[in-house]
Amino acid sequence: MLAGKENLNLFIRYQYVQSIDKKWLDHLETLESLREAVYLRSYGSKNPLTEYKIDGFNIFYDMLDSIRLEIAGRVFKVRVTNAQGQDMQRQGKQPIAMNAQHNAMQSFNSGAARSAANASPMASRRQSENATVVRSTPKVGRNDPCPCGSGKKYKQCCGK
Repeated sequence: MLAGKENLNLFIRYQYVQSIDKKWLDHLETLESLREAVYLRSYGSKNPLTEYKIDGFNIFYDMLDSIRLEIAGRVFKVRVTNAQGQDMQRQGKQPIAMNAQHNAMQSFNSGAARSAANASPMASRRQSENATVVRSTPKVGRNDPCPCGSGKKYKQCCGK
């Protein structure tokens, strides 16, 4: 390691503290707005307290994941320099120009990828959701006799 294990651990610890501080304040603001909005769920016959707890836990775990991703991104982007401010990795070396491309990206723009997406099970499900249903028999009312022949009302027999 160029910077040493202790320096790297101090850097990561500092970044964690900084990120947790910022994300925690954002988390508290999000919980405040959730508290104001969760009462509307009582109209849907749901317990607002339970809904607040569930959403609060989900928001908290999302915050933890975002902290981890942010720190990992920062650690991999850090440049190590010596006391004179020179880059330790490039001492005495010329900068190298690099260009990275992914050749498979072009296949997403082709018609083959679109036809494969339209043939997926999810695409057929979306198309069937928009289909209009036409009844072949007349509609049975809830209080009408059940068409199965049981003699009960439809709502107590097959219409449960």
